[in-house]
Amino acid sequence: MSILSFNCRGLGETQTVDDLRSLIRRNSPKIVFLSETKRSGVEMEWVRKKLGNFFGVYVDSRGRAGGLALFWEKSVKLNLCSFSGHHMDANICWEDDAEEWRFTGVYGWPESHNKSKTAALIENLSSHSNLPWIIGGDLNEIFYHSEKRGGPQKSNSHIDGFRNAFLDHGLYDMGFEGYEFTWSRWQHGQLVVEERLDRFCASTEWSLLFLDAKVIHIDWDSSDHLPIILKCFPYWGRGGRHKPRFRFENMWLTDPSCREVIFNAWK
Repeated sequence: MSILSFNCRGLGETQTVDDLRSLIRRNSPKIVFLSETKRSGVEMEWVRKKLGNFFGVYVDSRGRAGGLALFWEKSVKLNLCSFSGHHMDANICWEDDAEEWRFTGVYGWPESHNKSKTAALIENLSSHSNLPWIIGGDLNEIFYHSEKRGGPQKSNSHIDGFRNAFLDHGLYDMGFEGYEFTWSRWQHGQLVVEERLDRFCASTEWSLLFLDAKVIHIDWDSSDHLPIILKCFPYWGRGGRHKPRFRFENMWLTDPSCREVIFNAWK
């Protein structure tokens, strides 16, 4: 079971759609969240039919900017709760007897002066539900200085404020496997800037449902963003089919709240 998140930078060409279909076939996600589709809902219906056996809902682009899509396999129970030009929020069950949880696909504001709007969106959405929560998408901002290479350095207060908008609502970065940056900018054939803009963040409650969940950055040449996939391995409980194992990400140690979380767990 998995969720694919991808800033596809437009789906205007048949080859781009074919590449996306190949990506989906190789990774078999049950849920696909796309940002920057640059397409209307009518156009995305054509894309959905090309991709496979999915249901789909869409947020129209603004001209040829923006645009969101959420696809899910017909075996998944999904109820769309809210949406905007920057998010799609849904309650989900993998199976009939599975526990319900919440997925929010996010496309953060790209403009520097609007980054606070992404933080405000997370704060607003946090009050909508108490379900175990996972957020994924192109947040258009980094959490730590180490997630950026090249270009001018960002201020500590700016980065800390953005990251804390997630931590303050119990959402923790899930780490990743693969290449460390998910977005790159090239000028005149030279790599200028790389950043980790795409990620998944989960609440503790969600992580307890999927103890072995992991995020993988997928190699990709057709966009300035890498697709990222969240592979979920549900914990079946006593007598279940899946034995969980403990996973620790070294980058957790860079989070100021790490010590407090560990201390509270041992109380």
